[in-house]
Amino acid sequence: MASFDLSGEIVAYTGAVLIAGDDMTPLRDAVLNVQGGRILAIGAPLPGARVIDLGDNLISPLFVNSHTHLGDSGAKELGMGLPLEAAVVPPDGLKHRYLAGIDEATLIRTMRDAMLDMLHGGTVAFADFREGGLAGVRALRRAAAGLPIRAVILGRMAEGATAVEMEHEADALLAEADGLGVRDVESYPANLMQTLRDRYPDKIFAVHAAEGYAAQQASLRTTGRTQIARALDWNPDLLIHLVHATPDDLAQAAARGVIGGELPPLERRAGRRLRGSRRVAAGGPRVRPRHG
Repeated sequence: MASFDLSGEIVAYTGAVLIAGDDMTPLRDAVLNVQGGRILAIGAPLPGARVIDLGDNLISPLFVNSHTHLGDSGAKELGMGLPLEAAVVPPDGLKHRYLAGIDEATLIRTMRDAMLDMLHGGTVAFADFREGGLAGVRALRRAAAGLPIRAVILGRMAEGATAVEMEHEADALLAEADGLGVRDVESYPANLMQTLRDRYPDKIFAVHAAEGYAAQQASLRTTGRTQIARALDWNPDLLIHLVHATPDDLAQAAARGVIGGELPPLERRAGRRLRGSRRVAAGGPRVRPRHG
């Protein structure tokens, strides 16, 4: 836990527009009171505070990026215009062919460049859906070394392996990673994911779901359930995309306290993977995408 020196003077910053709260509400004519690096209050200047007028500037929290794939940041423009399956689905999707063709030094360098880019834009923490198994997790740790940014690393097992092999790889991954970042609800057997969720209750479980219309319709045809309904069986902490979520999907996710980070489909993206997320509101509107 961070420590703060609350014995020093209080500084009241005035004149700026403050961006505050989970909904990023702009507050005009508010005052930010700070002591020893800690925000004490937002409102009027506290008694005895030294007032600094910021001259109609903007004060905003630093950002947390809830969904990155830094491994393919060196090729983020290459997939523009491609169908989703041709761009990202293993083993022959463009991103996987790109990752298979670069050496570890290049991978680490491009991931570090992406983190520097995030820092320059005000992002100080991120959750990465790390391909490449345990080696990929370790490569990202090395890339982040010494940077003032928090990397939450969500590893993933090889698809197409046996359930036993997947389980052994998951145990190795979760000994070092912060959690699992699953590409799709079809990627792994449901009973394996439920077993891992029970075994690792303190790890983060995140799942991409309902990104593509075709995948959502295929799930309905083969199982009678949406991708999101099936992913919720795994008790995830975070659902990514939700582009084709139904109102019931969103209500069920909200009732379970699941965080939803929605992204536009690949064919509508501008190439960068800097996105935000907010809690799904039961009965409310679809979670809005935030572009980076």
